[in-house]
Amino acid sequence: MRHPGDITAPVYGAAVTSIMLASTASNIGGMERVVCGLARGLSAAGAEVRTFFPEDDNADELRRWCLDQGVDAEIHPAVLDAAAPHSPGSARALRQLVRDVDPDIVNLHYGDNFLSLWDVLGTRGAGLRRPVVASIHHPTEWTGESRRKRLMTALGARVVNQVTTFAGATRTVLREAGVPPGRITVIPCGVDVPTTRIDRDSARRALAIDDDVFVVGTLARLVEYKGVDKLIDAMDCEPLADTILVVGGTGPVLPQLEDQAASAEHVDARFVGRLEDVGALFAACDLFALPSRLEGFGLVYVEAAMYGVPSIATDVGGVSEAVRDGETGRLIRPDDVAALRSALVELRTDDELRARLGRAAEHRAVNELDEATMVRRYAELFAALGAAGAADLARRLFRDRAPEPS
Repeated sequence: MRHPGDITAPVYGAAVTSIMLASTASNIGGMERVVCGLARGLSAAGAEVRTFFPEDDNADELRRWCLDQGVDAEIHPAVLDAAAPHSPGSARALRQLVRDVDPDIVNLHYGDNFLSLWDVLGTRGAGLRRPVVASIHHPTEWTGESRRKRLMTALGARVVNQVTTFAGATRTVLREAGVPPGRITVIPCGVDVPTTRIDRDSARRALAIDDDVFVVGTLARLVEYKGVDKLIDAMDCEPLADTILVVGGTGPVLPQLEDQAASAEHVDARFVGRLEDVGALFAACDLFALPSRLEGFGLVYVEAAMYGVPSIATDVGGVSEAVRDGETGRLIRPDDVAALRSALVELRTDDELRARLGRAAEHRAVNELDEATMVRRYAELFAALGAAGAADLARRLFRDRAPEPS
């Protein structure tokens, strides 16, 4: 577990960049983890960062979770959930908040494929010289009903300085909405490299799992589109009867999943809820599987890779940029139970293949998909947009990342 006291910003003689991060959701999911990762990394490099989330029923739980991540987040009524009604009044409220915070740069985060034009206008109204970056997390396909959102997104993208995405799939969706290619920068998600890792034996003891059993793990906010129901279906077969499925996370479909697993003939499922240390789940696993129907990138596959665990994932959204088929894991079509079962059995029985995929997954995660790289690329973007002090911030992050001379 992280604590705010674990992070100490170094003292530098250069100018300090002040950054405002605003998340338009508070579900304790992938977007919130990215926002906290940015706040943590930028703060550690010497920036002054204030992080805001919407005011809703989940706000207190979210704030406690952020503190565990080392981020003292703020809940503010001017930061609205993306799905909430927006208006000129909400734009004025956000404008006033930005004026009060007075940051050098504002970074707005949206969990779906669109951004709020009212948010952008409100932020811009607080000062035209202040760069504004909008980060879009998911490549949800456009439908006929989303025509207005497409238009608002295209207009909003022309008002902000830059739009960032985490995968090429999201860039494609934004271009379909009419966002100019030059306004889009792809910065892959990054996961914090564990400085200490729980060992396999300790992790299994914590989860009350025997040492010699094969474990498939999954971790998600338990909602329908995560596809955990298909994972349970796929594991209900004789070749996997001696395998344990460990399900981490909570959510609205948890009761249905528990009933489904209980009625399955060959499934031994352990539902462990929200874990204080998710590393225990990854360390206890032989294989990770999450057959999502929708993902913007798939941070959880990278988290598993940090522990040398290969993943079975679905080829949706930007997942193919988190899991490379045949190199760091297996990719299948969404809702294809037969293909999922085949991949599970293959990696259950082929120890050499599973180990090779796991080693490659860990190497790529540590060297290409780490949080420090993501933070540095954001700092470089902020510097390119002219945010005060951001060039010094980017140089410090690059220096900290560079290897020591031999």
